[in-house]
Amino acid sequence: MFRNGKLHADDEVVRGVLEEKCSFRRMAFPGHDDLDRHRGDLEDAWDVMLARQLPALPPVGAFWRDLPEFFAWLGGGSVSPPPAPLPLARGDAIIREPTMRLPLRRNKKSHLEIIRFSAANRLCVDLDYDDSRQRVEPYSLRLTERGDLMVHARNARQNVFTGYRAERIQGAQMTAQNFSPRHEIELIPEDLAPERGK
Repeated sequence: MFRNGKLHADDEVVRGVLEEKCSFRRMAFPGHDDLDRHRGDLEDAWDVMLARQLPALPPVGAFWRDLPEFFAWLGGGSVSPPPAPLPLARGDAIIREPTMRLPLRRNKKSHLEIIRFSAANRLCVDLDYDDSRQRVEPYSLRLTERGDLMVHARNARQNVFTGYRAERIQGAQMTAQNFSPRHEIELIPEDLAPERGK
């Protein structure tokens, strides 16, 4: 939620909840330096504690590198502004509906869920498309003026942005390869985001 900007206006609320939790557990409020000495333990327990709770488990390093900015924000500091969105083609609309509501066959919805999960965790996807496999950085789902659902992504090997018709995606597999977003990630469904202050 922090990565996707859903908490950025609520640092005091998050800090208050965390302070209550720490008080209940009789532990000091943590900072980034406090966690640093526990990184080995966290890496050892990462799979055991989380693998069964998620459809695919991102690598611990994908989150660790964001902790300094998170703790700076929690202490009242500012956050980096999000990157600019990909330009919209004329007649295109950004789609943020939950995957299950989209007019796609079940297997295509499954591929799209993997793509959305990977995008939220800033992980590249190996996309099977038109009988070839391409590693991409996923950014956006858009509906064209003609009615095509398009996944917009950057081809990581060719360094080009392109659109992939959702109906022609034959498979999607999350990878352990992180990417730093060059544009705003728009793949997170809106109504899955928490309401402000909750």
